[in-house]
Amino acid sequence: MEWWLWPIALFAVSFALGTVAVLAGVGGGVLFVPIVGAFFPFHLDFVRAAGLLLALSGALSAAPRLLASGLASLRLAMPLALVGSMTSIAGALVGLALPTD
Repeated sequence: MEWWLWPIALFAVSFALGTVAVLAGVGGGVLFVPIVGAFFPFHLDFVRAAGLLLALSGALSAAPRLLASGLASLRLAMPLALVGSMTSIAGALVGLALPTD
């Protein structure tokens, strides 16, 4: 397959996954990572990172509407986000300190 067909195919698959994920009510990363990881010649670490960015963008775009309708609470979310941020940094430092073998 020519190199320029991969981005076109990825766009088409991502567009279809975005449509299906919204209708199914699941996060796009749930479908994106296994399908793109299985059928595209990209390294799995890059695919997983793109899936995390996909989930983050979906959460950020939904946040204003959820806050306005009262389905989300900033008072509850901020301490959880702080703890999650601190533990993810600690986990990254532990992961970097571990031997690679």
